[in-house]
Amino acid sequence: MENSFKGSVFGGFNRNDVIRYIEKTALETKQRIDELEKENDGLCHENADLRKEVVSAAGARDRLSDSYYSMIAEQKAAKESLDQAQQELTSLREQISALTDERTSLLDRIALLQQQVDEYNTVKAHISDIELSARQRADALEESTRLQLSEMIDRCRKQCELVISTLGTTCANVSGELRKLDVSVTQLPAAFNTLRTDLEELEKLK
Repeated sequence: MENSFKGSVFGGFNRNDVIRYIEKTALETKQRIDELEKENDGLCHENADLRKEVVSAAGARDRLSDSYYSMIAEQKAAKESLDQAQQELTSLREQISALTDERTSLLDRIALLQQQVDEYNTVKAHISDIELSARQRADALEESTRLQLSEMIDRCRKQCELVISTLGTTCANVSGELRKLDVSVTQLPAAFNTLRTDLEELEKLK
């Protein structure tokens, strides 16, 4: 430090200069101390913030570590899923190939069945024509049979009327004969009595 003290009359340093120097030095020291304290406070705050950041960074590091291991596990699971999906895809491709073959077979069968259906429709149409013709013939035969039956019934009715008329006459004749026979029958007891008397007379003659 530069010596700025003035000499006194009796030798040594000037008291006022020393006091002013001490006061100035004390003031500068106090200001410096205040600055250092402020700086220290700032550093303390900064240190606290840094500690918080370190703690946060440590937490973030732990989270990143957990996330990393989780990602590793997920990657492993994803790889396993991918392998399984590839196996399933291979199986699906095989199934698709089999289904394609089955579809081709079914299309061929459908084409054959369609041909059979067309043939069946043709036969069905032919059978329908035959049924229609048969129905028409049956209707005609039924009408003819109805007419013949009606004529036969008329003939039978007339014949029955004739028979009934004849029977009426015959019944009248039979009734007359029966009445005659009834009269004859009523005369039979007397005839039997007469015959018995005659037989008794003949017995006496023997």
